[in-house]
Amino acid sequence: MARDEWQHPRVWFITGVSRGFGRELTQAAISDGDFVVGTTRNGESDVHSDYLSILQLDVTRTDDVAATLAKAWAIHGRIDNVVNNAGFGLLGP
Repeated sequence: MARDEWQHPRVWFITGVSRGFGRELTQAAISDGDFVVGTTRNGESDVHSDYLSILQLDVTRTDDVAATLAKAWAIHGRIDNVVNNAGFGLLGP
């Protein structure tokens, strides 16, 4: 599907928007005029925009995931893209 065939603005659900890739993807989506429902462990973010809604979610608490997705859906009535970005990297030799 060509990009211009997508409904615009799109609604993104992105976990782990407080830093790293999640934060960069959030800012790129907002800059493109899309809405983002993002999650952080504490429900706070230093990224502020009328196009961004922040919900609290610790992805290790699997019982909370469905409830948080329902809240995200209720904000815009749909979700077009889901990015499960939350986590951590472990590097070593």
